[in-house]
Amino acid sequence: MSNILRIGEYVSLGTAPFFFPLRHVFNEPSWSFVSGTPEELGPALERGELDVAMVSPLTLVGSPLDYLVFRTWAIRRGVT
Repeated sequence: MSNILRIGEYVSLGTAPFFFPLRHVFNEPSWSFVSGTPEELGPALERGELDVAMVSPLTLVGSPLDYLVFRTWAIRRGVT
């Protein structure tokens, strides 16, 4: 098991408030950022290639029982 947290990052003006602090304020060395579109990050999260990611709402609609949704965030269940 790796100690690296793999974070799926969608780079846009709308996501900058989420990712800028993660990259530049906290700057945690055990975090690895993987850039992609929400359409790429969703399947990568499902395959276990990422630990957390910002995904397309269509991903949530397609698998509603696989995610926990918190206002603006969702967490995929059962990924180890």
